[in-house]
Amino acid sequence: MEIPVEVEELTAEWLTEVLQPHAPGSVVEAVEIVDRSSGTTGRARLLLRSSDERLPGSVFVKLPPFTPERRTMVDMTGMGVSEARFYRELAGSVPVRTPGVWHAAHSPEGGYVMVLEDLTVIGARQPTQDEDDAAEFAEQVMDAFAALHATFQGDPRFSPGGEFAWVDEHTMRYGPGPGLDIIRMGVASFGDEMPPVFHEMVDIYLTRTSELSDLLFSGPATLIHGDSHIGNMLRDDDGPILLDWAVVGWGPGLRDVAYFVGNSVPEEVRRQHEQGLVRRYVEALRGHGVEMPFEEAWDTYRLQLVTGWISAASTASLGDALQPLEIGMRATHRSNRALDELDVLALLRERLG
Repeated sequence: MEIPVEVEELTAEWLTEVLQPHAPGSVVEAVEIVDRSSGTTGRARLLLRSSDERLPGSVFVKLPPFTPERRTMVDMTGMGVSEARFYRELAGSVPVRTPGVWHAAHSPEGGYVMVLEDLTVIGARQPTQDEDDAAEFAEQVMDAFAALHATFQGDPRFSPGGEFAWVDEHTMRYGPGPGLDIIRMGVASFGDEMPPVFHEMVDIYLTRTSELSDLLFSGPATLIHGDSHIGNMLRDDDGPILLDWAVVGWGPGLRDVAYFVGNSVPEEVRRQHEQGLVRRYVEALRGHGVEMPFEEAWDTYRLQLVTGWISAASTASLGDALQPLEIGMRATHRSNRALDELDVLALLRERLG
């Protein structure tokens, strides 16, 4: 079965073929493209016409970005293939809400496609950082993370030679590589407007990269979303729905917690509730049979705020390549303040020796 590259290849004939496992003998009679966009992946929302009630009336499709430059970048990272593999191999077993999967496939050459549930049908919407119930939503996210992390903690299938070893192999670890040059670009571009904590963090990241990576990935590991900011979530009356698993990985669960709380919870809410959110996460873990002392969780949370800083600073350093520059800059300033307010650099120096 061919894997499409362009939206125009998502024909009625192709969709008929890939939907057969769900509705044998069914036929998609017509397809209408009602929306399309491109970022780190290409996205399209399709309306399907069929007389078979087993088939959906609409689907959301993810495929390679629409421009050759973006495709090259995604091919280098392997993010598209990782996400397709997540939906094909793991989504059905995770205890958190994700889009339903109609079809997911990848090729040895790096092609990939995902035909997913159209969540607009159930009224799911994009949450924002200025909602009145931001603290309550954050608590729901903590519960979802705890369920996910407790389910897979220490799972041998993710070890070398295991069924899902590819997850660990593709985990973003922030070690030596092109990421260092990206941060250097940011220092040259906007370093003059950054506070001392930014430059101190840059110095640690550039001069002790391997040690920092080892520290950030020490301790018990589990399946993590890896890119758990609010833009990769939808919500409805039942709580959060986790999307965009392109950076799915194997590491400390508190990486997801810190990445979300540090980058996506309004700062005044973070300051008021972050210890409570970490406690809620720890208590939810305990409810799933995983013990973690709060003091250990709190220090790990503080350390994992560094992963959010690296992501934000890297995004800003790339200008408009991944996100509009103002989004990356805003996230970088937020991360700077979180590192400063929680004295993360002192903890880093203590742990690094």
